[in-house]
Amino acid sequence: MRLKLNSRGVGVLPLVAGISVASIITVAMVSQMGLEGFKRSTFAYTEWETNLGNQKALGLGGYFVAHNLVLCREDGWRDLAEGVKCRWGGGYHNPRISESKYNIKSVEYENGDLVLSILNAEKNQKSYVTKLKMNLVDWSKQASFRPMVGEIPVWNALSDDDKFMVLMTAATDLQIAEGKNKTVTKSGAIRRPIGTPNVQIQYNTGRESCIFECEAGSTLSPNPECRGPLGVPEEGGSATLGVRISNLGPGALYKLKYERTTTFNQEIYPGRAPETTLVDAMDKQEVFMPGERLDTEIERKCYNPVRTFTTQNVQRVTTGNVGTTSTTSSTSVTVASTFRALSSEHFNVSASRFDPTEATRDLAGFSKRYNPYDSKTYRPNTTLSVIEPKRLGTQLPTIEVSSPQETVSQTTTTTTVVVRPRVVESTPSGDGDGDGDN
Repeated sequence: MRLKLNSRGVGVLPLVAGISVASIITVAMVSQMGLEGFKRSTFAYTEWETNLGNQKALGLGGYFVAHNLVLCREDGWRDLAEGVKCRWGGGYHNPRISESKYNIKSVEYENGDLVLSILNAEKNQKSYVTKLKMNLVDWSKQASFRPMVGEIPVWNALSDDDKFMVLMTAATDLQIAEGKNKTVTKSGAIRRPIGTPNVQIQYNTGRESCIFECEAGSTLSPNPECRGPLGVPEEGGSATLGVRISNLGPGALYKLKYERTTTFNQEIYPGRAPETTLVDAMDKQEVFMPGERLDTEIERKCYNPVRTFTTQNVQRVTTGNVGTTSTTSSTSVTVASTFRALSSEHFNVSASRFDPTEATRDLAGFSKRYNPYDSKTYRPNTTLSVIEPKRLGTQLPTIEVSSPQETVSQTTTTTTVVVRPRVVESTPSGDGDGDGDN
C-alpha cells in the first residue's frame, strides 16, 4: 500500500510523532524533578506515611532496648550531660554495632532525651525522617502509666521490682500544604530486660587456704620452730577467694552490689552474730553487658578461738628448822591442726521491696493485703543489696568455706618437794687437853 502525500497527510505523522516525543521528555523531566524533591524532603506527604514512620520507629525503639542497643541508666552517664539517662549502646557490643546499620542519620540529646533521627526510605526512592525520643521514667510516680504496666503478681515481685520503663515518642512531620507542615506523634513504652548474675567461687588463686606459719626458731621464743602453738593472731590469718561473676543476660546490668553474710559455727563460736558486708561487684564500671565476666578477689578471714596458755612457776622458801618447800607448776601444750566448717558465706541479691519470708510463709494471705504503693501493707526488705534494673533472673548462691581449726590439749604437772635440814649440834669449846674437871 502506498501512502498518498497531500497537504494534509504530509504534516500529520511528523506532528504526532513530535508531540509524543515532546510529551515523553516533559513527563520524564517532571518526574525526575519530583523524585529529587522527595529525596531532599524530610516530610511525609500522606497520613499513611506518617503512621508508618511512627510505628516503625517505635518498633525499632523496642528492639533497641530489648537487645541492649539503647542503654538506659537511672543515675545517668559520667561522659554525658546531667539528666541524660539513655544512650546509643552499640559501642558496648563486640564487635561494635554502628547506628547507621539501622538507617539512623544522627544521634543527639535534647532536654535529657536521646533523639534518634531515623530515615524512612521507600522503594520508589521517596524518603522522610522520623525522630524517636527516648528517656527513662519512673512509672510508679505517674498514675497515668500504671494501667500501661499493669500489676506485677506477688510471686513475680519477689524478683521484679523495677519501677522504671523507657518512654518512647516518635514524631514525623506531615506536609499539609506547600511550605506548611504539622508534626504527628505516637508514644509507647518498654521495660528494660532482666539481668542474670551468676557467681562462681574460684579455688585456684593459690591463696585460698588458711595457712599458718610456725614461729621462727629463736632462743628468745618460748615456742621455737614448731614445738608449741602456731604463730596465729587471735582473730586468725587471712586468705583470698577468687570470685567470678558472669551476666547471663538477656539484659545489661547497671548496678550490682551483693550482700556477703558470714555465719559462724555455733559449736565453736557460741552466740556469735552473723556479719554482713556489701560488696560492689562492678566498682566504677557503669554497665555490665550480657556475656561479660568480672573477676575479683575477696578477703576471707581464718577464724580461730582465742587461746590462753598459762605457765606458772611458784617457789616458796622458808628458813629455820622447818625446812624449805619448792613448788613448781609447769604447763606443756600440744597443738594440732584439723579442718572444720567454721563459717558459711552467703552471697545474695534481693529485688523485692518486701521481706521475701513474709510472702513465702503465707502467699495467699499476703497477696490479698499487699499493695506496692502502700508501705503499710508489707514489711520492707532490709537487704543492703542493689541491682539495676531490679529484675533478677536468678539468686546468687550460698557457699560453705572451711578453715583450719586448732585443737589444743593442755597438760599441767605440779611437783612439790620438801627438804628438811639435818640438825647440827654444837658443843662448848674446852682447853683441849681432854682431861677437864673429871
